[in-house]
Amino acid sequence: MNILLSYASIPVTTAVYLEKAMRRSCGVITHGPTISREILEQWDLLAVEKKS
Repeated sequence: MNILLSYASIPVTTAVYLEKAMRRSCGVITHGPTISREILEQWDLLAVEKKS
């Protein structure tokens, strides 16, 4: 089975956790914008990024 996930790649999105779980049992293709390091710094999300 193959799954297509479309979402903005932010370390704290539910989709990130779903993607990791689904990759264990099926093929996953992701689509969507990524958030720049500058934005992660502005939003104070770098600590979260390191945990994911």
